[in-house]
Amino acid sequence: MSNSPPTLSTYAILLIGAMVVLFVLVGGVALERLQGVQKQIEKSNLAAARDEVARAVGITVHKAQRDAAALAAWEETRQQLHNPTHYAFWHEYRLRSTDILPTYFRDAAIYDAQGAALDNLPQSTLPETLDVDRERPYLEHYGDRYDLVLYTPCTDSKEGAPLGTVGLRIDFLDALLELNRFRYVNAASPRLDLPEERHYGVDEIAGLLRYALLVTPETVHLERAMQTALRDLSLLAGGVSLAFYLLLTILLASPLRRLCRHIDELRTGGGGVELRQFSHTLPVAELEKVRISLNDYQSELDGVHRDLNRKNHELWNLAHLDPLTGVHNRRAFDDDWQRALEHLSERDEPVAVAFLVVDCNHFKSINDSYGHQLGDKVIRLLASAVYQSLRLGDRLYRLGGDEFASLLLDCTPEQARQIADACITAVSAADFPALGIREPVRVSVGLSHTLATAYADLGELHWQADAAMYDAKRPGSPAVVEYNNALAAAPKTLFSNRVANAVYEAITEGTGLCMYYQPIVEMATGRITHYEALVRIVRDDEVITPYSIMPLVEARSLEAELDHSVIARVARDLAQGRIPPGTGVSVNLAGPTLVQSNILADLKPLATFLRTYGVVIEVTETALITQLDLAGEVLNHLRADGFQVALDDFGSGYSSLRYLAHMPIDLVKFDITLVRSLDNGTAQTGLVEDLARLIIKAGYEIVAEGIETERMGSRVGALGCRYGQGYLFGHPEPACRSQDPHRRHILGRLH
Repeated sequence: MSNSPPTLSTYAILLIGAMVVLFVLVGGVALERLQGVQKQIEKSNLAAARDEVARAVGITVHKAQRDAAALAAWEETRQQLHNPTHYAFWHEYRLRSTDILPTYFRDAAIYDAQGAALDNLPQSTLPETLDVDRERPYLEHYGDRYDLVLYTPCTDSKEGAPLGTVGLRIDFLDALLELNRFRYVNAASPRLDLPEERHYGVDEIAGLLRYALLVTPETVHLERAMQTALRDLSLLAGGVSLAFYLLLTILLASPLRRLCRHIDELRTGGGGVELRQFSHTLPVAELEKVRISLNDYQSELDGVHRDLNRKNHELWNLAHLDPLTGVHNRRAFDDDWQRALEHLSERDEPVAVAFLVVDCNHFKSINDSYGHQLGDKVIRLLASAVYQSLRLGDRLYRLGGDEFASLLLDCTPEQARQIADACITAVSAADFPALGIREPVRVSVGLSHTLATAYADLGELHWQADAAMYDAKRPGSPAVVEYNNALAAAPKTLFSNRVANAVYEAITEGTGLCMYYQPIVEMATGRITHYEALVRIVRDDEVITPYSIMPLVEARSLEAELDHSVIARVARDLAQGRIPPGTGVSVNLAGPTLVQSNILADLKPLATFLRTYGVVIEVTETALITQLDLAGEVLNHLRADGFQVALDDFGSGYSSLRYLAHMPIDLVKFDITLVRSLDNGTAQTGLVEDLARLIIKAGYEIVAEGIETERMGSRVGALGCRYGQGYLFGHPEPACRSQDPHRRHILGRLH
């Protein structure tokens, strides 16, 4: 949600709104007063209308009484009372045609002295006998008719004696409108809307009438005056508001908008031109001062921006280029990788993409043997050779110490293979001997490619190339390995982020780190003398083996950190009694761990168990080659503290008896390749036998690895190897095996 303050236009609109509200309030007060006057006039007119209606009702009743009296005084009426023989004829033709009765009369009847009608006429609407008050008129409601009914006595003209009664029925509303002229009541509006059919007294009629007031000239003039006042007030409010808004826009809003647009252009990089004067007709001193100050500040910022652009370019190079080799670094790779994923995922047609990973073989040995300065020169020369093998426009990334990669877009598998072969050729032709490197410098290249049709297709390339590269580093593999179905069938977790996270968590926090123990037996007795501690990582109920762990550890130079965690884990297993008393444990140490300055302090957790357990430190021969003198000094300290030292994997690498003569070694562990050669009956068999006798004669004890059959065990025992290790005696397991009589029975058969 934005918290920016309102604009000047907003304030202007608010102020105009306040003015409009003020005008509305003033107009409302005036209108209220005019409406008060109008209500007073209406109230006065209503009172006059009531009086007018009451007077009209009285006039109508009085006129009806006079009409009834005139009918009673008519001589023919008296004649009918004396002789009613022709009353029906007289009533139908003579009475209705006479001008004595008004036009609004409905019916008339003559009653004798006893109150009975002279004749029961079927069409008569008056009663046959008089059973009501004959002196008082009344309003009769029946159906949708409202009639005024009157009864007047008829007397003898000479003697004045009562002869009978005359009844008269007239239409009240017609009589009311015909006999009266109204000033305050609308003549078309009087009506009666009575709830029930009955007789109503004359004094009730005025209150029962419903009518509308007549619009008087005073009311018309007042309404016109109110409309004129409201119109003039609205025009005044609109005119003042418009004038104020235009004035504010010309003086402030328009110049400020120009100023804001100029600032926005400066912010987005589109500025650079000085802001001209806002207005020549109505200049504002404060705005002119702001304009001049902004232009001065802008000119200073232009110089600062030029310096910043130069610095930003330098910082970008520092952030995205490797300072040692000049090629792109890991950060540039991550950015380009993400952009490539987004770009290719938006394309409809498939794209041929390849990924190349190059890693130097045994670079750690070179770096440790010749020093870091010479190692840096090797990396620079290596980067130059690989970069020259790429196509024009391809980028080379340095992902780690000696690991390089390149993402090859629009590249077929054949083209990618040619580039990979060119990398091998270029590195082989590089003049590393001129740097003082005596050993040949070789690289392993992993290659993966795909016809990318989706985001996921490209996302798999990186780990596939890693898998191919690590396969190329294995003994007997070609220098360039393309990812294939065989590698796909291998444990994919080797190069996945999940395994990398598991290794990092195991090293830093000990999460999932556990040790599997494989027994080492004395060949003559079958007694278990030691258990070799072999590292495993358990994650999500899956056991990750060294086959997947060690290539990642070596590639990320995490050997020392992993060994430190293993030492702590073995010490904890010893403290918990997981290793049987009377035996021992052998722990593997990598070369970088052995030559660390704090290695003796790191091994103190194991040194506390030397009185009750035998502890063997196993070191590979390749670790001894790089820093022979320092390694020998460390091993002498360890032997002095009570540790035994074993040379592990003897015969798998740069084997040389010179190392045995100068290194403090107690045990020599024959690699499985040497042990298996004893069983193939070739010239190599005799060579291995002579080598074993020579080592035993020199005072070393041999541990034969990889013994899987009784025949192989017999050959090893006959050769004089004191100890044996292999599946024949036990697999690596989380729990240490106890002494097994069956194992001794096997060894008894071997002897």
